Amino acid sequence: MSIDIDEALLMYVSYDYDHDSDGDGNSYGYGDSDDEYHYLPREEESKEKAKFISTYENGFNIDGNIQTKEELQKMVIEHKRSTLTKRNTEELTAGFAALFNDRSSTDIILSVNGTPYHTHRFILGLWSPVFSRMLEDSERFAPSMTKDEESDCDMIALNESEEDAHVFNEFLKFLYTEQATINIEDIWHMVSLANKYNILELLKSCSDFLIQFVHTMALDEELMEILKAAQFWECITYRVVFGKLF
Repeated sequence: MSIDIDEALLMYVSYDYDHDSDGDGNSYGYGDSDDEYHYLPREEESKEKAKFISTYENGFNIDGNIQTKEELQKMVIEHKRSTLTKRNTEELTAGFAALFNDRSSTDIILSVNGTPYHTHRFILGLWSPVFSRMLEDSERFAPSMTKDEESDCDMIALNESEEDAHVFNEFLKFLYTEQATINIEDIWHMVSLANKYNILELLKSCSDFLIQFVHTMALDEELMEILKAAQFWECITYRVVFGKLF
């Protein structure tokens, strides 16, 4: 039987030992009031009926194991909260992604080896304590800050290695979307930027990528080259300190 959310909150399930002939607790009832009960056995043959709420709002299922109205209310509230949080997070992430490379709303430009990237202070500060300090105290931490004549935005010049600068766009993309397109040849440079700007979530993503990569490789010369990379050990150390290695 399908009922809506309001009906679900009015219903409850409870044991009724007056109708339990053998005293084994194998009967229960549900109903809208004390004098309107429907008694069902709790054995295998009644499992389908025991699912007294098959579906309701958001497709959440209750399997008949709820014993009181209070428990049902609690589950509904928790489900709504988790669903709302997930939906809000997805909407927020989509909103951030829409800002990536959006010049119309940019309020800070990062000039990486002369290449401008139009970004947003709150995004940079949200992810990176290093960027946060640079933006809050530019005289001390970002003395290179100037004004971009064309946009009249503040601009910070960053000097990165040629290899790190090559992946800087994907680095910024991760800050806006939590996703980046990267290959094994470039992963070390992403790790380098994540270390420099202290972005732990990006380090974790890089370490996950490396561990998955190693798991799919044969123990050959390519693996030995990876083991020689200092950044690899930094990633493994990060996983040991902050989480499980595998």
